[in-house]
Amino acid sequence: SGVDSTVVIQEEDTLRKAFQLFGEPTRHQRLHRLAVFKAGKIVAVLSQRDILSFFKGKPEALPAGLGEESLENLHLIHRPLLLRVDSPFDEALEFLRQNIVSGIAL
Repeated sequence: SGVDSTVVIQEEDTLRKAFQLFGEPTRHQRLHRLAVFKAGKIVAVLSQRDILSFFKGKPEALPAGLGEESLENLHLIHRPLLLRVDSPFDEALEFLRQNIVSGIAL
């Protein structure tokens, strides 16, 4: 198959497994989508946004107390990546590579 097995999840797999796959670095980048398979065939694509939308519509599905924790306590706050807008292209590419990101806002 032409699909990388590290970015595949089975339809019967758990949300916990999806979280684990999304959280693991793969080839120097973070995943944003997973191919969903059933009986050896792709049936869907699961994105991080799909999971966020699910919890947005069902806040009661969040584990007890999680919605009341601060962003700091949940370790969701990260320092911003800063690059001057007039940086040479090769420096910008190296910056992206070193920080293991595919893009930054200007």
